Amino acid sequence: MQNDNEIHESGETTVTLNPTEEAATLNSLAHDINAWAEEKGFNEDYDDADWLEDLVRNLNLNGDAGARLVQVADRHREMATTKNLMLMVSELSEALEAQRDGESDPEHTVAVELADTMIRILHLAGTLRLPIGDLLIKKMDKNAKRPRKHGRRF
Repeated sequence: MQNDNEIHESGETTVTLNPTEEAATLNSLAHDINAWAEEKGFNEDYDDADWLEDLVRNLNLNGDAGARLVQVADRHREMATTKNLMLMVSELSEALEAQRDGESDPEHTVAVELADTMIRILHLAGTLRLPIGDLLIKKMDKNAKRPRKHGRRF
C-alpha cells in the first residue's frame, strides 16, 4: 500500500489513502477469511440454507411445500447472520474486559480482541459477498464531510 503521509508541525500525521488499493485489500481479506472460515466449518448454517434451496430446485417442489422450505432457508440464513453479528459484539466485550483487567494476559489484550472483531466482520462481509472495502472507503468519504462528532454531543 502506497500512502502519502504528511507530518505537520503539531506532530499530527495526515494520511492520504489510495481508495482503490485499500478497498481491494479489504475486499481480498474478506474473501480469504471467508474461504478459511468455510474450510473450518464456520459457514455450515449458510451451507444448510443453500442445501434446502437446492433441494427445492432439484426435487422441483412447487406450491406450499417448496415455498415453505425456501422460507425456512431464508430464516436459517438470517439467524446465522444474527449469530455472527453477536459474535462481533462478544469480541468487543472481550476487548472491554481486557482493558478493565489491565491487559495482564498477552493473549487477551484490546489489540488482540479488536483483531478478532475485524476477522469476524470481514468473515461476515465475505460470506454475504459485500464489497466491504469499497463500502468502507465510501463511508469514510461521507464522514469526512460531516460536522464535528457528526453534530452530536458524543
